[in-house]
Amino acid sequence: VDALIDVGGFDPALRVGEDVDLVWRLVARGGTVRYAPETEAQHAPRSSWIAMARQRVAYGSSAVALTKRHGAVVAPARCSKWSLAAWVAALTGRPGLGLGIAVGSSAALVGKLEGVPDAPREAARIAAWGHLHSGIGLGRAVSRVWWPVLLPLAVVRRRLRVGVLVAMTAPAVRDWITGDRSTDAGRGVALRVADDIAYGVGVWSAAVQAHDLRALLPELTEWPGRRPAMESDTVAGP
Repeated sequence: VDALIDVGGFDPALRVGEDVDLVWRLVARGGTVRYAPETEAQHAPRSSWIAMARQRVAYGSSAVALTKRHGAVVAPARCSKWSLAAWVAALTGRPGLGLGIAVGSSAALVGKLEGVPDAPREAARIAAWGHLHSGIGLGRAVSRVWWPVLLPLAVVRRRLRVGVLVAMTAPAVRDWITGDRSTDAGRGVALRVADDIAYGVGVWSAAVQAHDLRALLPELTEWPGRRPAMESDTVAGP
């Protein structure tokens, strides 16, 4: 209770995203916020699919207000410029170019591992995992935030279709495989994709209304070097 009072509690100006804002302010003050699965809170679920979609749209709309308060920590994706370039190449039907960029990033990382045993192999391992996780994050950003731009482009640019389709569905497939599989795969994936689309509608609606597009932009780092310090680095996000 003292910690909540110290940061001013929930921000009454926020109708959605107030819990995220509170957690980030607590962490910024040096606090530790942890997930306690043994604690259960009962609440009434939405009574219809339309109500659920409206809820997800509302949740998405919080991104703009949270960006104003916390900066790039709200970015839909965080990755290095190397990873972004590699995955954009793959998305646009140039997997060979994407692989070349990934290999180049591994080579560039070797120089940063001076003194590390078997530096080339370690650089390849680090780069591979970095690009993999960046791909997962970028896929999530496509399915939740960037689809209003990429889907129309995929309609007119055949080379984009497979990549956009994979990006739109792969995060939902991954969530179904690693999460609760009480529903069949088709239904579970479809519901998750619909959930992401509704969230994206909220993000774009709020961004257009506020004339502020920062919540739509990725946070790019300078890996395999050190990225410049950012004011938002003092705030830890999920």
